[in-house]
Amino acid sequence: MKSQTARRVVALVLGIAMLGSTALVLVAQAPTTAPATAPADAGPAAPGSEVQAAMMELQQSAQEMQAAMGTPDVITDPAKREAAAPKVLPPLKRMMAAAKTLAENPETAPRAKQMQTQFHVMAATFGDAEARQALEAQASAAGEAGATAQGALLLVDWFRSDKDAAKQAQVLERAEALANANPQSNGVTEAVLAMSQVGAADEQTEDRAEKIATGMQSQLAQQAKATFDARNKLEAVEDKPITITGTTVDGKPFTTADWKGKVVLVDFWATWCGPCIAELPRVKKVYAEYHDKGLEILGVSNDFNAQSLKTFMERNPDMPWPQLFDEGAAAKREWHPVTQGFSIEGIPTMFLIDKKGVVRTVEARENFEEMIPKLLAEQG
Repeated sequence: MKSQTARRVVALVLGIAMLGSTALVLVAQAPTTAPATAPADAGPAAPGSEVQAAMMELQQSAQEMQAAMGTPDVITDPAKREAAAPKVLPPLKRMMAAAKTLAENPETAPRAKQMQTQFHVMAATFGDAEARQALEAQASAAGEAGATAQGALLLVDWFRSDKDAAKQAQVLERAEALANANPQSNGVTEAVLAMSQVGAADEQTEDRAEKIATGMQSQLAQQAKATFDARNKLEAVEDKPITITGTTVDGKPFTTADWKGKVVLVDFWATWCGPCIAELPRVKKVYAEYHDKGLEILGVSNDFNAQSLKTFMERNPDMPWPQLFDEGAAAKREWHPVTQGFSIEGIPTMFLIDKKGVVRTVEARENFEEMIPKLLAEQG
């Protein structure tokens, strides 16, 4: 089962996810300004200028398309999809034209060809017949190109299944056959992984898609399997008693066993982590409000320099809670062993531990303001 954090991340990126990471790399390289028109005596446009113009078109059209899409669930909601299509398809078609230009340049061709497939998926999902025909034509090709296109067509059918379990079961039957016939295909893996992450009718359908994708032999499948295994290991901590021990940045031994009967918020963070710092006002607020009522906070620092952490704490006297720090891991520029031990792959991550020492959630970042008073009200 996907965590709420995973779902949130997928939802946030879905508006641009099908543009592909390759598209974002190219867009990031585009200049921020350009002359509106070329001088009359400029002569024929250089190949490089065409590439730059295409990149700028991608950047501008992507912004327009994202605004037109609105909420990410537009892709899997038939009514929203139909309503958004007239606004989404024009910028998307401009992006497809820009990708075609980039595909003609040797330096950008590999990434651009990936983008073309991804843009066709988006356009076909929003009902564009020409985009679907383009994928169908590509699907007849041999090798990876054909397999990728076949996977892309399945993904379109998935998005347009209206979260119908029976329709999705049929899509997965075809996806499994395609995966078995092309076990090394990153393109097929990507398509089936998208099914496992977005729009599944139920948990059983979701899990089946994930199993098909991670059962493949592609590089992407192996990476995904490692990520899912880490996620599952982290989520397995929930509803189990834990004790976190370590050494504070001041060199003192610490254990959460001493906080039995308290509600504990554990914040896995670092001073170099922008999102971690952004969350601190929330954390400070609940500490000020609930510490006297039985809330404790423990920081597990993933900093690489003890002095940096100490200086930060000195500048933030409203963070009096203990901070675990590991000199050995820091010297190797590794995260704290406690963080690694829970297979945490991104920070900030926050746990909430109840009065009995049981982890109630490993996703406290989502709603700890709501959960803390409820846990404090429970009997110890």
